[in-house]
Amino acid sequence: MKNKVSMLIALGVSLVAGATASAAVIADFQFEDDGQLEGWADRGLGTGNEGLTVSGGTLNATPDGNDPQLANTTINYTLSAGETWDTVVFRVRETQDGVAPDVGGPGILTTYNPIGSLISFNSDAFVVNGNTPGSLVGVDSGAGFFTVTVDISGFAENTLSQMRLDPIGGAFSNSGSQTAGNFYEIDFIQISTIPEPASLMLVGLGGLAMLTRRRA
Repeated sequence: MKNKVSMLIALGVSLVAGATASAAVIADFQFEDDGQLEGWADRGLGTGNEGLTVSGGTLNATPDGNDPQLANTTINYTLSAGETWDTVVFRVRETQDGVAPDVGGPGILTTYNPIGSLISFNSDAFVVNGNTPGSLVGVDSGAGFFTVTVDISGFAENTLSQMRLDPIGGAFSNSGSQTAGNFYEIDFIQISTIPEPASLMLVGLGGLAMLTRRRA
C-alpha cells in the first residue's frame, strides 16, 4: 500500500508541476449580445468609426480612418503575488471594400497581415507592434477569421488599467490593404496570466494528500 501511495504522490507532483504553466483567462470579451460592446470604444483617427457595433456575435466596424483603434479602460486587473502576464488572444477577420488602392475586388481577406496592428497597455507603457516579425501570429481559424496570439509576458506593471487594440493593419502602403472603408469583425478578445506556481502546487498536493489518505 505504501508503494502505491508513493507512486500516487510522485504522479501527483508531476501533474501539478506540469499544471503550473497553465494560463488563466482574466478578461474574456465574447461579444455575444447585440449592442453590448463589452467596455470597448472607438479610438480611430479622423472622424473615427461611428459604426462600431456588436451584431451576430461579433464586434464590427467600418473604419473611416486608416488606423482603426479600439480602447478599453474598464479592465482594471492587478496581479497577485507571483502571478505574471501571459498572452492576449483575439480572433479577427477583414473584409476588403474593393476601392482602390485595394489589391483585388471586394471580399474577405484570406491572409492575416500584422503590419500596422498592435497591442498597447496603460497609455503605451507597453506596446507589442505587428511591424516586428513574429510579434502578432495569426492562425487561420475558418470563415476568413484568424486567431492572433500576442505574448505580453514583457509587460512590467502589476496593474492593467487600459488596453488599446489596433486589430487590422494601417494604410495600404504598410499593410497591403487599404483599411479605410474596409469592414472588420472581432469574435473575441482574451487576456491571460500565469498564476503563482507555489500556490498551484500547494492546492494540488493538498488534494492529493486527501486522496492518498482515503486510499490508505
